[in-house]
Amino acid sequence: MNKEKIRLNGSYLRAYIGLVIFSLVYVLPIIIANFYYIDDLGRSLEGNTGWKGNGRPLADWVAIILSDGKPLMDVSPWIQILSVVTLDYVLILFVKKLIPMASAFQLFIVASFAYLNLFMLENLSYKFDSFGMIVSLGIFLLLYSLPDKNVNRKFLCLSSSLAVLLSLSIYQASVGAYISLAVLEVIYFLYQKSMWRDIMERVALRVLGILTGGLVYKLIIANRYVDKHGYSAEHSSFLNPFSSADVSILIDNLASFGNMFRDYGLTLGVLGILLLLVLYIGLGIIAKSIWRNREDTFSVKVITIFFLMISPVVFLLAAVAFLAMLRAPIFAPRVMMSFTVF
Repeated sequence: MNKEKIRLNGSYLRAYIGLVIFSLVYVLPIIIANFYYIDDLGRSLEGNTGWKGNGRPLADWVAIILSDGKPLMDVSPWIQILSVVTLDYVLILFVKKLIPMASAFQLFIVASFAYLNLFMLENLSYKFDSFGMIVSLGIFLLLYSLPDKNVNRKFLCLSSSLAVLLSLSIYQASVGAYISLAVLEVIYFLYQKSMWRDIMERVALRVLGILTGGLVYKLIIANRYVDKHGYSAEHSSFLNPFSSADVSILIDNLASFGNMFRDYGLTLGVLGILLLLVLYIGLGIIAKSIWRNREDTFSVKVITIFFLMISPVVFLLAAVAFLAMLRAPIFAPRVMMSFTVF
């Protein structure tokens, strides 16, 4: 990879520094509170890992490396600080690709919207696990930050598959971000006046990537590491789409996640309405550009604009689709990492 693509200088560096300061303020209340959150207490006493049995063997290795071996040491708040600093880096890389000519302030503003995912506060509350969770999301942001021009199809498919495999092996709940970013990539290509042939080819490669990565994870990681009984077995079983009873469970799961989004919106209140307004103003600007600049037929343009306008709903569904297909998903803020893309 060209080093210039991953190096931050000039306005990109200034945007990154600003985002680091912002994110440290964001996580400061958690650092000041200095509490052991759920599993943290057991790990602080015993120094064990335990993620391997949940199908997350790489999460074990991440924690062991950061603790300089076993038993695990409590190195907070550096874990939380490292988490946001790492997330800031991949966010700026991603935004750099989307709007390369933007000013440092514009880059900072767009990247900082990721922290409106207040669900992520639970992820950052973990003293031992927060970095692994953030890395699982950062892998996808880094993947979609790769340059689009003259990309080898085999490399794109392989890198997508590898990203899915690595992320699932660290924290499975982030996989929805892969789907959300694929949707965003389609919108980006439409705005860039890419040919439909190229767009559909990219979608096909992304689908092949997640299917291949997921299959390798299932055969090599899940079958080997996931506990066959207890917590992990209960929360890793998938629904049967051909069973009417399971379809009913799927609908209930989607409704439960919908309730989480509803409560989130009620929590934001007026701010949430203003942010939604800003979102649709932005989509309106993109829609206007697509309508004027793309050389598609009238009907194709109408379908494209319709897809663009419902894309927020698509993002929400993408964020929870994988989780909703589980027989007993976890309805907790920490599994909503993929909502960051929204």
